[in-house]
Amino acid sequence: MPREGKGKRNGRKSAPAVRKVLLEEEEDSENSDVVTIASSANSDDEEEQMSSVEKFGLVVRQCIEFAQEKSAVQRVKGLTQLRHTLQSRAAEDGELDNLHVTICDCIERCLKRGASNGEKVAAVRLASMLMLSSLNLTDGISDEIYLVLQPPLLSICQDPTVAFNVREEACKAVSVLAYFGAVEYTHLQDSINTLHTVFSKALPKGNGELPNLQTPSLLMHSAALQGFVLLLTLAHQEDVLARTPSLLAEMTSVLETRDLEMRTEAGVGVALLFEVARDSPAFSFKRVNELLDVLNELATDSQKYRSKKERKQQRAVFRTIVSSIEDETMPPETIYLAHKRAKDSIDIDSWALKCRFESVLHALESGLNVHFINNQGLRASFNLDRCPAVIEQECRDERKSRRRYAGLVSKERNLLRHKCRDNRAIAASYDD
Repeated sequence: MPREGKGKRNGRKSAPAVRKVLLEEEEDSENSDVVTIASSANSDDEEEQMSSVEKFGLVVRQCIEFAQEKSAVQRVKGLTQLRHTLQSRAAEDGELDNLHVTICDCIERCLKRGASNGEKVAAVRLASMLMLSSLNLTDGISDEIYLVLQPPLLSICQDPTVAFNVREEACKAVSVLAYFGAVEYTHLQDSINTLHTVFSKALPKGNGELPNLQTPSLLMHSAALQGFVLLLTLAHQEDVLARTPSLLAEMTSVLETRDLEMRTEAGVGVALLFEVARDSPAFSFKRVNELLDVLNELATDSQKYRSKKERKQQRAVFRTIVSSIEDETMPPETIYLAHKRAKDSIDIDSWALKCRFESVLHALESGLNVHFINNQGLRASFNLDRCPAVIEQECRDERKSRRRYAGLVSKERNLLRHKCRDNRAIAASYDD
């Protein structure tokens, strides 16, 4: 018979061994968990240590990849996200690394071969944003963007087969690109003539009656008129004076249209023409009193078939227009800007500055404060110097970086000193 004690002794001895193995396995698993946690923590630290410039470049490259996908939905998402990314930061030299060429190729491809109207609209709006972002980069990039993107945009404006919303955005983009990136005066004239051709479709017919246009078409024509008026501020004064009588007659006839946007843009155009041509002795317009009567009627309009909100907006705009023509000065308006700790303001005291600001506002949207504080090229176009708060922040960041570098040097020096002391102590103990 087998001995029970021996078996019991064997059983008692085997249990601790099994327990020991299990404990070792648990320790190994805990160590592996620690390793994985530490590795994930290290990856988080690396992501935190990644500078904002590197993150910006990474996001831009990812958006470009989406914009080059085969799926039309993915392309629209990529173009839209890329526009939002450019709005959120005023890119500086070296941050895009010549990616503007790739972005221009994506926009041009979408404009020519876009599968949907949404894709074309996203590409057109990105073109305006790219032009404004290039103002903060090296000189010459805005010229390259203009020469690549302006021809397809002009063809879209004149193409009657393209949807009205695409042509509306194209008219606004043409004015922005021509204003900030036109290389030669002939290029500017081409843009002016194209926008006038689009706008002229809304003028009265031979019998004096306005054409019966739908709302999308009226919005497109008002966008063309807005861009046309903006570019007139860059044209030579002789050319503007030569066209002023005919332009005033055209815009006066448009004041009777049923669309509020069209009436407003026509009124702003009238005020701008008077502002440009007022100081010239060659300017003469015999129907000034009749024009002021029409403008006063719009400034005091109380027609019940128009909504209360529409009447309020119309009266506010045309009161300003009438006062600027009669008093020969535009009532000043101040726009306050703030981004992080930086604050600034823009004083708008002319219709040329007002038209410029409205066009930039449509392109920048939520990025208005960011770019007007940090985009030096855009600030220069509005006759603004560098923001004092930005200069102060740069000095503060420089002081922090110097202090951080001095701390690292001091830490390294202390470590080296302690190491030398330990070595001397060990050598002294061996000598003893």
